Amino acid sequence: MMILPIKELKDGAGISKRCHEFNEPIYITKNGYADMVIMSAELFEEYEGIARQHQIAAAIREGIDAYRDGNYEDDLSVIEHLEDEHGL
Repeated sequence: MMILPIKELKDGAGISKRCHEFNEPIYITKNGYADMVIMSAELFEEYEGIARQHQIAAAIREGIDAYRDGNYEDDLSVIEHLEDEHGL
């Protein structure tokens, strides 16, 4: 994990190089406390994909639980709900 003070942001090209070189987020501190996280666009897209997979899995679990609890008449109703509420 890389941690840099906010004053290092003056070297944008160097930070960009580090983001791509190490392929990990860079944590920026301000007055000794975490303030921001910087990462390459490629790594951000990877994180977004992982987050989306978690959202889909949670929505599916929610649908299964609701079906088991008798909140839907059939599986098609569950699928329609997931499509409407979660864009699946």
